[in-house]
Formats: sequence, C-alpha cells, structure tokens
Amino acid sequence: MDQLLAALYGGANVLLVSLIFGVGSPVLFTLGIKALAWSDGKSLKGGLAMPHPIGKLYAAILFGIIGLAIAFGISYLVVHGLGYKVVFNGIVPAIKK
Repeated sequence: MDQLLAALYGGANVLLVSLIFGVGSPVLFTLGIKALAWSDGKSLKGGLAMPHPIGKLYAAILFGIIGLAIAFGISYLVVHGLGYKVVFNGIVPAIKK
C-alpha cells in the first residue's frame, strides 16, 4: 500500500509541474499579449489604438517572468551537461560541483 501511495504522490508531482510549465508559460504569454491590446481609447493616424501604459507595464512584467523561466531552463540543461548541480539555498539558485 505504501508503494501505491508513493507512486500516486510522484504522479501528482509530475502532473503539477507539467501543468505549471506546460500550460502556465503559454497562459502568461497570452495574458501579456492581451495586456498589450488594452487600449486607452485614443487613436493614432491610421485608426490604430494607443496601448494603455499600465497594460504595457503588465505585459513587460509577464514577458520578463517568461524570459527568466526560459533562461533558467537553458542554464539548468547546460549546467547538468557540464557535470554541475543546481541547488536552491533560498530564492536564488546556485551552481555547485
């Protein structure tokens, strides 16, 4: 029975991580694009709407989070390929031999 619970716990962890990284990143990107489409009601020459400044800030924050996730993923692969380990001693990850 303990092995079954351990297998279910491991499966739940894999499901949670796959939902965060598999679905979470595209959702953040979509919200960033939607924030860029938020208009302040003014129009430019040619009928284009001006983006709202808060929407641009929100989109920049979301795109920054996605960029950090991509940079961490690439660095994780490179570090493990060179024989090092990534450890977390707080918020910032560290690289150890």
